[in-house]
Amino acid sequence: GGRSFYTALGHKPESYKDKNFLNHIFGAIYWAAQ
Repeated sequence: GGRSFYTALGHKPESYKDKNFLNHIFGAIYWAAQ
């Protein structure tokens, strides 16, 4: 088994300038990679 992550956020390019959004994404990548 493995982990998967889904988010409906990030459709707008300006989302990737938001610190909270990036923390959300990087946290999910870290969690899924464990």
